[in-house]
Amino acid sequence: MQMKMLKSFLAVLLCAVFIMSNSAFAVSDNAKTVSYDLVLLQEGGFPTPYRLENEPEGLRETIKNALLEKAENITVDTGGINGYELAEIYEDVINHTPKLYDVLGTLKIRENGGEYIIYPSYRNEVETYMTSSEKNIMRQAVNDILAQVKPEMSTVEKILAVHDYMALHYEYDYTYSIRNAEDFFINKRGVCSAYTLAFGYIMDELDIPWDYASSDAMNHAWNIVQIGRQWYHVDVTWDDPGMGEQEGADIYYGDRYGYVGHLFLLISDSAMKDDIHEHYSWTASHLAKSTTYDDFFWTDISEPMQYYNGEWYWCSRYGGTYIQGGISKYNFANNSLNNLFECFNISLMNIYNNYIYFLRDNQICIAPVNNIENFAKLGEFDEPEKFNGAYFENGYLNYALADDKYYGINDDWGTRNDADYYKYRYCYSIDFTGYNYRDCVVRWSYKDGTLAVSGGNGIIPDYDYYFSAPWKVYGSEIKSIVIDKSIKEIGENAFSDLTNLTRVSIPDGLKNIKYNAFSGCANLRSIVIPDSVTNIDVWAFNRYGDLKIYGHEGSYAQSYAIENGFTFEPLPEIVAGHTITGDNINITAETNNISGNNILFAVSYNARNKVLSFAELENGTAVLPSEGVKTVKIFCWNSFTDMQPLCEAETITL
Repeated sequence: MQMKMLKSFLAVLLCAVFIMSNSAFAVSDNAKTVSYDLVLLQEGGFPTPYRLENEPEGLRETIKNALLEKAENITVDTGGINGYELAEIYEDVINHTPKLYDVLGTLKIRENGGEYIIYPSYRNEVETYMTSSEKNIMRQAVNDILAQVKPEMSTVEKILAVHDYMALHYEYDYTYSIRNAEDFFINKRGVCSAYTLAFGYIMDELDIPWDYASSDAMNHAWNIVQIGRQWYHVDVTWDDPGMGEQEGADIYYGDRYGYVGHLFLLISDSAMKDDIHEHYSWTASHLAKSTTYDDFFWTDISEPMQYYNGEWYWCSRYGGTYIQGGISKYNFANNSLNNLFECFNISLMNIYNNYIYFLRDNQICIAPVNNIENFAKLGEFDEPEKFNGAYFENGYLNYALADDKYYGINDDWGTRNDADYYKYRYCYSIDFTGYNYRDCVVRWSYKDGTLAVSGGNGIIPDYDYYFSAPWKVYGSEIKSIVIDKSIKEIGENAFSDLTNLTRVSIPDGLKNIKYNAFSGCANLRSIVIPDSVTNIDVWAFNRYGDLKIYGHEGSYAQSYAIENGFTFEPLPEIVAGHTITGDNINITAETNNISGNNILFAVSYNARNKVLSFAELENGTAVLPSEGVKTVKIFCWNSFTDMQPLCEAETITL
C-alpha cells in the first residue's frame, strides 16, 4: 500500500509548494517544511516496499542509525532526490527495521539550502517506550528463539527452527492491537504485521536476507527470505492455526495451542496464488520463482518439528503424501526421510534428555529415542474434550483447557467477545523432568512359552494395531502370562491376539483391565479375577470363546461376567484339617462352591525353614513327615488354570 496521498498528486503539489501557501502538507517557513503521513507495518498499514533507482549511497544507513539513536532531527544530503522521495525511503527504512518500534508514521521534512532536515516523531518523547523490565522480557524472548538455531544448521534449517518456535509459542492477537515486534515478543501475541516484523527481527540477528510482502486487498502482510540466489515466501501467521477453525464437531477458539502448520514455509509466487494458499494482490521487492519447497514433505505436518542430533523429528496423527501417521525424521544433509514407526493416534512429540515424549490420545508417554516401541506411560489427561491444545518442551507438558462455556460445536458465536478469549482458556504445565524412565517402563521377559510382565509404574500402557506391545514378536508362542503384583492396570490391546494363550496369573492388587486387553485369545478358557479388580472394559476378553470367569460371590468379577455373557464360577473355599500320628502329619481337605471334575489339590510344606515341593493329595488326604515341618499351605487348582491356584486355605501352623 502506498502512502496515504497519491504519489503523482504529491509530486505535482511539491512542484507548486513555493507558490501555494494553502497546501495540504506545507505548514510553515515559507512553505519549505512539509508534513507526511506514512504507511507503517507497525501501525497496521500495508505499505508497498520502495526502492528508488540511483538512490544515494548510504542514505538508508544514515536514517536508520539516527532513528536508532532517537535523534531529534536528521540532516541529509539527498543527492538530487526530492522531499517526497526522501519520505518514501524514510518509510521503507522503518518498515525494514523492526527495532524502530517506537518511531511514529508522521514526520516533517524541511529543505535547507540543498540539504533536507528530517524531524521524526517518536511514540513517547518524554520517557523510553519500554520499561527496563519489558526490555529484559523482550531480550529473553529473542534469546529463546535464537537458542533454537544451531551453528551447524543450513539456512533452510535455521528458518525452519525460527518458524516453528514462533508458531508454537506465539499466537494471533484477536484484540488487533499488537502490531510491532517488541510488543509481540513481550506479550507473545500479535497481528500479521507483528509476526512479520518479529520474524524479520530474528532474520536480522541471523544475517539472513529478508523482506516483506503486503496485500492491502487481503489486509495482510508476511515475509520473504533469501536462500542462495532465490527468494521464498514465509507466512508464519497463517502457519499458526487460530480461532474459528472447525474440525469435525469441534470449533477451536483462539490459538490452537501446540499446533504448527508448514503449508506457507518457503513457498513460490505461483504456489501462493493457488487454490490451497489463496494469497493475492500483494506487492514485494523480489520475485519468488523457485518451486523447490512448494510440495515439500513438511506440507503435511501440523505439529512442531524438533532438531535433535542433526536430524528433524516430528509426529503426525494422520500421515500424508510422504509421511505416515506416527513419528518420523528427516536429515537435510543427505535428503533422507525415515518413518520410524506407524501409529495414527499420536498428536504431540518432544525430545528431552535422549527420550521422546509423546501424547497418544490422552495418554502421556515416554520412550528412548532409539527404541520408541518400548515406551512407558507417565499418566493421562482428564476431560480431553476440553483441550484447547498442548505441547511438550524441555521435560514439561504445557496444555490449555477451555472453559465449559467456550468449547464445542454448541457455543453461541454471537454472544462471545473475541477480546475476552484469554479469560476463558486455562493454561497448565506438568513437570516430567524428575521421572525415571526405568521406573516407568514395563519390564518383561519371555522363556519357554511363558511371558512375565512387571514394573511400568504399575501400568501396562495401551497398545494398538500400529503400535503393538513389544512382546507381540512372540505372539503365537506365548502360552502363559505371569503378571507381577506391582501392576495395577492392564492397558488396551496389551495381550490381544495371543492365539495360543491358555493361562493368565492376575495378581491381587490389579484394579483395571482395559478394552481388548485379552481379545482374540480364543484358547483362554478360564481366568481368576481377584476382588481388587473394580473395572473391566467391554470387549476386554474374547467374546466368542468359552471363557469361564472365577471370582468371589458379590465381586465385580461376578457382575461383569453376568452383564457380558460369560460363565461365572464362584471361587471354592477349602476346609482343611490335620492330625499328627507318630512321625507323620495327616492333611485333609474338602472344597465347596466348585463344580467339575478337573480338580487338583496340592500342598506346600515347610521343612527346616525351606519350601520343598508340591505333593498331590489322594482322596483328599496327604501324609507328610512331621520332622522339621512348621507350616503347611493347601491349594485348590483347576487343570485349565494350573499356573494359578483358585484359592488358598488358611496356613496351618504346627
